[in-house]
Amino acid sequence: MIKTNKGEERERALLGLLRVSQRTQDLPTVPTPDRHLDAEDSQLKVAGLKFDFAWIKAGVLLELDGGQWLPGGGRHGSDNDRWKTMQAVAQGWRVIHISPAMVESEPARMLELLKSALDTDKTTPF
Repeated sequence: MIKTNKGEERERALLGLLRVSQRTQDLPTVPTPDRHLDAEDSQLKVAGLKFDFAWIKAGVLLELDGGQWLPGGGRHGSDNDRWKTMQAVAQGWRVIHISPAMVESEPARMLELLKSALDTDKTTPF
C-alpha cells in the first residue's frame, strides 16, 4: 500500500474535480494540467521551481496551499513560497494560489476563475 500525505490527497481531489468539470455542464470546464507524476515527487518542475500544477502553453502555474492551515502555517508560513512565486512571475509565469477550502466550499467559483486565467491572453490587463 502506497502512503500518501494530505497534500497529495488534496492534489488528487483537485485533479478529480478538473476531470469532472470536463464531463459535466454544471461546472466550468478546465483542461487537465500538464503534470508529471513521479513516485518520489508528484510536483512539476517549471523553470527550476516546483509547482503543484502547470498549464505550460497558457503560462499558468497553480499552488494548492494546504499547509497554511497548520500551526505556524507549515512551509507556507515562511517566505519560501513567496520567493518562488516572485521568481516565476519574473520569468513570465502567472501564478495562482488556492486553498483546499476554496476547492471544497466553492468549486464552481474556483473553476470559473481558473478557467478565466487560462483563457486570458498573456498580455497585460490594462
